[in-house]
Parts: sequence; structure tokens; C-alpha cells
Amino acid sequence: MPKIGVSLIVLIIFLAGCNKNEQHGEETKMQSLVGYVVLKDNERAILITDTKAPVKEDYDLSEGQLMNKFKNNIVIVGLSEIDNT
Repeated sequence: MPKIGVSLIVLIIFLAGCNKNEQHGEETKMQSLVGYVVLKDNERAILITDTKAPVKEDYDLSEGQLMNKFKNNIVIVGLSEIDNT
């Protein structure tokens, strides 16, 4: 019988903790992307989200050529929006 009481108390504490975390849903959630930066200027960078590294010639392509070649695996990152802290 004491094992049931301890288990019940642990369950109540667990559920209370879950409820507390749900109330803080307004917090900013972090996102991460893995890939290769192939083009960068002062305001933005082009990130290729692929597990395979781009070939050396891809780094010489223009912005439009990169977008055409990697249209399904490309993310344009606004560098002014990145928090480096």
C-alpha cells in the first residue's frame, strides 16, 4: 500500500510540473539549422540545408544561380535578425 501512495505522489508532482511548463508557452523557442553558407553579404547569407557539402564551384555561383540549383534546400538568413548572444 505505501508504494501506491508514493507512486501517486510522484505522479501528481509530475503532472504539476507539466502544467507549469504549459503556462510558459509565450517564451521564444530556439530553432537550429544545419547546412553550409555559400554566399554572404552585409545583410544576408544563403544557407544550403543539405547533408552533402556543396562542390567548390558552387561557391562561385551568383545568388540567382544558387537559388535555381538548390531551390528545395535553400534558406536566406537575414543577418541583422541573428542574436549572437
